Amino acid sequence: KIEWETGKRTFRAMQSQQFATATAETKTERAAERASDAGYTQGLVLRFQGEGNTPSNTKVKDSFEAFAAIRSWDVTALGEIGSAGLQQFHGHVRFEDTKGAKL
Repeated sequence: KIEWETGKRTFRAMQSQQFATATAETKTERAAERASDAGYTQGLVLRFQGEGNTPSNTKVKDSFEAFAAIRSWDVTALGEIGSAGLQQFHGHVRFEDTKGAKL
């Protein structure tokens, strides 16, 4: 029984050390990620959603370019077309500057 208790304490000590090491590594990695995101500009992405005929990528591009220059865009249809012929969809448009996303 004494050997068992000693083994448990040793194992717990090893686990604590591994946890502390993993936590320190994770904190370091997160700090590095935040530093690399320093060039990120908030407010460039507009999210939209709706129900009806899912717009084509070309339609989305042409519609939003009327407001401002866009860098990228996508549209995703969600699920199947219902009995009324309607389908839910959502998408994102990334603008060149923040003026475009403030429609």
